[in-house]
Amino acid sequence: MSRYLFLIMTFWLALPAITYAQRSEIQMPSSIAIRANEPSKAFIDQAPSAIKVIKQPAGINFYLMQWGGAQLGDVHIHHGAASVQIPDVRVLQGEEDAQFPEEHIANWKIYIGLSSGSVMSHEQARNKIYAILAALEKKAWRVLIDPDDPRLTGKERFDYVTGQSPASGLNIDYVPTLDEWMRLEDLSHWSFYADGVFLTVTMQRDQGALDVSRPGHYILVLNLMGENEGFRAFVPPKARTNWRNELPSLWKALNERRTQREAQALVAGKKINTSYQDPPLPKR
Repeated sequence: MSRYLFLIMTFWLALPAITYAQRSEIQMPSSIAIRANEPSKAFIDQAPSAIKVIKQPAGINFYLMQWGGAQLGDVHIHHGAASVQIPDVRVLQGEEDAQFPEEHIANWKIYIGLSSGSVMSHEQARNKIYAILAALEKKAWRVLIDPDDPRLTGKERFDYVTGQSPASGLNIDYVPTLDEWMRLEDLSHWSFYADGVFLTVTMQRDQGALDVSRPGHYILVLNLMGENEGFRAFVPPKARTNWRNELPSLWKALNERRTQREAQALVAGKKINTSYQDPPLPKR
């Protein structure tokens, strides 16, 4: 697992919560539509009074919406055959990098409330999350395997991630037992790709509430990224500006690592899904 994306996931609701502390009187729309690389004006025009814009000196502009109390929102992701409606949204956050202005809002985060209350049983959380994952797959989202990971499937893939590479994305063709579910790390995630757009689904839960007999605290975060932003997540932060030139050699090295790991897996009697192909690299 080589993606640097998860190294910078150091906060989740702190910024939106602070931003909206004085905005409880705002009438929030019941739904909002987004797409990868959407111009900020097109987004703001849908609900001007409900969207908070924060422009940072560092060059990242944030576009925030937060639904409060029992009122949750629906976010419609528009992307052709992979278009999907995401219900029970608490926070929507768009990010626009001034370094790449032509890409507009290339990074979206959607924070989903999995239950009507603050807690839910761990079994309910597992079942609801895997239902969401299955719904995404039905909507033409293809599971993404990191370019340095072996192309395993089923329980072999699950065991590889949980036993050897917890920073890698999990698969959706194996539903873990409740005992296996409880052993997953915080920020365990599932990655998807559809026609030039990346989507990562990340589970966040209170690691201090892991007694299976008692309810836990869960939040699900969907991270939608345009093609360029998605591929930039594979390169080190210092190479972000020159990512197009850095990516091909880096990707080749990652694939070579995959080949080595697949050879080891075959020796161990595991099966490789040779039909899986990485998404095509963007043109320079």
